[in-house]
Amino acid sequence: MLEEKKFNISNLFRNFNWKKRLIMYAVVVALAAVYIFVFSDSNYRIHKKLNNKIAEQEQELEKQEQNVAAQSTYKNLRNDPLDLERYRREQLNMKKENEDLFLIKE
Repeated sequence: MLEEKKFNISNLFRNFNWKKRLIMYAVVVALAAVYIFVFSDSNYRIHKKLNNKIAEQEQELEKQEQNVAAQSTYKNLRNDPLDLERYRREQLNMKKENEDLFLIKE
């Protein structure tokens, strides 16, 4: 009787030459990459969406911080006449009647 050969994966690969093995490995790697980047739970589209959301929230946080700083500055100007005078002199280039004002541009 004929001897039955047991199915073994290593016997399957022994019959392939190096070109067939290279093609087979490339197909397996390509399929794995497609699965990882398209079908998995952490795919590229989800990461891009989350990165965009993070960027939007960082911009919103920056706007809120600027708003809080502006409100704080406004309260200080309303309550302290010396701060108000300093703000007028620095930002609005105002001066007293008996002063000379020199502007230096950088």
